[in-house]
Amino acid sequence: MSREKNPPSPHLSSASWSRRSFLQGTGVVAAVTAAGLPRHGLAAPVGDKRLVALDAAGLAEGAVAQWPNAGSLGGAFAPAGANPPRVEMVAGRKAVVFDGKNLLKSDFPLPPTLAGRSPFTMMLWVFMPAVQNRAVMVSLGSRPKVSAEFNYHRSSHGHGNAAFEGFGGRRAGFHGGSPPAGQWHHIAYTYAGGERGAFHVYVNGEHAAAAAFGLHTDAGEPLTIGGGYDGRKNEMISPLAGAIAELQIIGRPLSKVEVRNAIGIHQPFGPGPSHGETILAREVTLEWFRGRAGAECALFVATEESALATAKPFANPAHPIVIDEATGHGRCGPLPVVIGRTYFWRVDQRDPAGGAVDTGPVWKFTVSTGPASSPQPRDQLTGISPSLDRLEWQPGPYATAQALFFGTDEEAVRNATEPTSVLAADAVSTKPPLALEPGRSYFWRIATTNGTDAGDPGSVWRFRTADAPVKNDITFFIATDQHYGHGVNYELNRNTVDLMNRAAGMALPAGFGGGIVRTPLAVVDPGDLLDKGYDPSNAAEKWAEWVEHYGLDGTDGVLGFPVLEGVGNHDSSATFSIPRQEIRKRNKIRKGITEVSADGLHYSWDWDHLHCINTNLFPGDGPDDVMNVSPANHNPEGALQFLKDSLAKHVGTSGRPVIVFTHYGLVGGMADWWTPEAKERFHEAIKDYNVICIFNGHSHGVDFPMWKGVQTIHCGAAARPDSGGGDFMVIRVTETELSAISLRPDGWGNHRKVAINTPAAFRA
Repeated sequence: MSREKNPPSPHLSSASWSRRSFLQGTGVVAAVTAAGLPRHGLAAPVGDKRLVALDAAGLAEGAVAQWPNAGSLGGAFAPAGANPPRVEMVAGRKAVVFDGKNLLKSDFPLPPTLAGRSPFTMMLWVFMPAVQNRAVMVSLGSRPKVSAEFNYHRSSHGHGNAAFEGFGGRRAGFHGGSPPAGQWHHIAYTYAGGERGAFHVYVNGEHAAAAAFGLHTDAGEPLTIGGGYDGRKNEMISPLAGAIAELQIIGRPLSKVEVRNAIGIHQPFGPGPSHGETILAREVTLEWFRGRAGAECALFVATEESALATAKPFANPAHPIVIDEATGHGRCGPLPVVIGRTYFWRVDQRDPAGGAVDTGPVWKFTVSTGPASSPQPRDQLTGISPSLDRLEWQPGPYATAQALFFGTDEEAVRNATEPTSVLAADAVSTKPPLALEPGRSYFWRIATTNGTDAGDPGSVWRFRTADAPVKNDITFFIATDQHYGHGVNYELNRNTVDLMNRAAGMALPAGFGGGIVRTPLAVVDPGDLLDKGYDPSNAAEKWAEWVEHYGLDGTDGVLGFPVLEGVGNHDSSATFSIPRQEIRKRNKIRKGITEVSADGLHYSWDWDHLHCINTNLFPGDGPDDVMNVSPANHNPEGALQFLKDSLAKHVGTSGRPVIVFTHYGLVGGMADWWTPEAKERFHEAIKDYNVICIFNGHSHGVDFPMWKGVQTIHCGAAARPDSGGGDFMVIRVTETELSAISLRPDGWGNHRKVAINTPAAFRA
């Protein structure tokens, strides 16, 4: 697990302890959340001067005339319009309630001590009856000046749970999603200051987000509560519909311990191994962070949770408890463990000064029995060749013998006791025990014997062979707008790739006509691969993440199929673009393409009766075709001319069906990024050809608008925090029909079928 690690200064804890009952249940944070309120209000650490200190407990119920600031900056926050927020009791505590139509603005300016890239901590108690699409709780400064907005909303620009957004592109998202609505939450932000200062978000004392950036704000601007503020337009931005009970701002970054202590949480935290973790080891060093500065620690370990109630503190001179006084990092070990066994443990604390005892939460970990791993074909992968001649894996580290179980019935393979074959302890591969058929799922596992220790039954792995090819029956997927580098998109995109890998063979909905998803020939990606492909500071790193997941030819990434990617508006600037640079390189080695443009960026390919053209950003000539955004940054680089040449050369007057891929749409959401004149020139270029569909990304929505008699399809977004993954399109094209349907982790989405005409010369 990820924790701070500093060189420890050894310190032996006291051996004298009085017995206390231990905390049961889900842990102290859950207990605080269930209680709804801290035992005390927000407490500033001793010696810290609070710049802003607001507590609704001292306000009279009713309309807010002003909210006086008890912090050193003085002044007050007053309604910014005729509709003031109200003070009411909300779920057990007095709070200022905002209805999405009111705002409090400070009568004092943002001071230099908080502006620029100055360090700070902001803490507040907030209650949201529902999670909004956009909601700003507090803003330091106002737009269009450089400001910092502290959020509690579902997403930012459609792809990332947003905890913070600095106007100008600095963002941080809640890991695992926004805090659940309908309960009080303590949210804290800490910023270390500087150009690449550490930025952390804590929810109810638990770490919820991390980033490193220069959080720049402008001095002299107001602070607002209940929404952001546009000073030029004199209007609210992303107003809050929720309640705030307390707010503090301190002029330095607090540690996680200090944030927890401010709301009365003093128990140890940050266990290693993490709670519920399965470890692969015969010995373990237990690690944690002390929850109270200077406290002494006692460790309790048992193999039954109930035994912790009567367990004595662990004491072994060879393995003393060691505490780093600077960080509060504690450890004990390495201690021997038995494979296959689950251990329960906790750490109690005693404050030598006051004698207070903090009973720690119960943590547990399990020692792995060392299963076989790294199956090839990979688990859940589809599109595997029926001619596959080897099953491969990595044997378990303790194996003294292995056994293969293989078949076409998952439960039969899971429950079988008679192996398909017995293998040596060091065996890493074997032949499939039966001939593989096209379009069929196979299940297998490797069971491990570990001598006299507990063995491992092995996980059941699945792969599906590719469907037998049928001429002029083409299936492909479209996944667009990954925005790697934004918030939680790395995890969301991985989930989408995993779903694409296992989608072949899935049953299509009856309302779509039934049948199954056939093996895709490739995944087409119409752009916005990165969130900032133009940023020299991290674009190469984020491109590596995209390649890690998507690969190139279906063998070198997580995705099990070839990918045909293009450029989006987030991928480029006038002077720098990692995606444009890398796509040109990939086009030199990409398999199965028909032609590449002279500049190496645009390309086309043929699938049986189909001719497909990737125009990248949009099928325009140059910067003059761009509208509403910077022309230089959104140059189509002669895509229209490449399309014309490709159609003339590979389609001509044949009537062959054509598909065009572009990032910008022609009609519908966000289609106004290129000029009407450029769209007319595009129409002139395709009007005499059998263009059966134009697919685009950019809008992040799924839609099927018609444009001048041609079907266009907006293909969603591959990263959507509300579904834990993202949309992608399943496309099937036969000689008579194009069918398109969106799929996401929570099920099938919108769909459309389009009748097409394939000339006799291109029919099977």
